[in-house]
Amino acid sequence: MRYLSIIFLILSFLTPVSAETDAEFYLRKGKIELENEMYDFAMENLSLSFRCDPDLYETSALLGDLFLHKKKRLRAHEFYLKSLSLNDAQDMTHVKIGEIDDFYTRYNGALNHFLRAIELNNENHRALLGAARIYGVLGNKESADSFFAKAYSINKDKSAPILKEADKLYAAKKYSQAIEEYKRAQEINPADTELYYTIESLERLRENNNGSLAVLERLVYLRPLESKGWIRLAYTYLSERSYKNRRGELRQAARAVEKAIALSPGNMEYHSLAVEIYNALGDRKQELKHRSIINAENP
Repeated sequence: MRYLSIIFLILSFLTPVSAETDAEFYLRKGKIELENEMYDFAMENLSLSFRCDPDLYETSALLGDLFLHKKKRLRAHEFYLKSLSLNDAQDMTHVKIGEIDDFYTRYNGALNHFLRAIELNNENHRALLGAARIYGVLGNKESADSFFAKAYSINKDKSAPILKEADKLYAAKKYSQAIEEYKRAQEINPADTELYYTIESLERLRENNNGSLAVLERLVYLRPLESKGWIRLAYTYLSERSYKNRRGELRQAARAVEKAIALSPGNMEYHSLAVEIYNALGDRKQELKHRSIINAENP
């Protein structure tokens, strides 16, 4: 299949296209090379296209993709902005800029781009997830929940058959196979909150704490106002019991439990967990702080 792609690539270059400018020719070559993961060749031809005509919006967008692939986010950001200045009606380019802005904690800019992407395409799943996350970071639970619900509803039917098969495997106690199917469903519909807890429970059943931590970290990243996710994360870090980095794990547990408490300050179980974590850390001041909160609630 790879050889067929290369043959097609060569033939496509030999096939003339009427009224094609040099910039369009290099763009066509670079686009095909990028699709075939020939990144160095794509960079060469797309750069030539840009030099020939810097006003082709698609060239700038594809150069942005290349720089993003190389993890050069700021350069990618520049080219995406250039592309949008030529053609603002690109929902995925807005999404990519939004994700870069989110990475650099430029949350207001990120939100603006996600909302513009949704305005252009109200079924853009990544844009809906991005907007939901940013609203969560900014503390707007109502908007976060609303956008998350929209993202969930769009891909619910697509993930349903895979979930059905995963449930059958789970019922048959074929846990390793079940978790793979659940993860496939999660890739299709990452807005399915309960799926994170299902996968996390299965990872714990398999005694795979790293797997549990990974799925919970992803959940609280997408849903930073989910106190249940933060408290499960705190429990998991506390139970990790690594000899190499025990204090690091306890600090992560403390981070997670404080996030949960900030969201649900009246939950005494959360404060009790904080006492246990700070006791293990040897942080007497924080331990006493949470003990006093519990004692005040239960005099």
